[in-house]
Amino acid sequence: MVLNFIDKFPDIKKLKFQSGEAFFSEDISKFFIKSNSLEFTSSSDSKKDMSFEDLIKELDKSKHASSAQSELNFMLELSKIFTAQGMNNNAKATYAQIVNFIENTELKDYLSDIYIKAKTFV
Repeated sequence: MVLNFIDKFPDIKKLKFQSGEAFFSEDISKFFIKSNSLEFTSSSDSKKDMSFEDLIKELDKSKHASSAQSELNFMLELSKIFTAQGMNNNAKATYAQIVNFIENTELKDYLSDIYIKAKTFV
């Protein structure tokens, strides 16, 4: 939804706040591009060959910030790992946390695709 809006109005990328900070930063753009391409039940071939413990360790190393975006991406990756490992009860619990997280965030409307996918998994 956000990407369609940006495609329709590309000049939005040029908007800036009074402080000079970009209204639509590169990080925000990457977030919506990444969230638009998420697949809940698939994992890359290289990750399929890794053990469960290695997958969790790799995920832990990749979590750098404590932002809402980072938290959401962490939970999405964790749920994908659980699903790929056949740990459906853990995946359901994680998806329930994702649903709760999205319901309590100001970006709920922008995350509607993720919300719907997570809600249907629960």
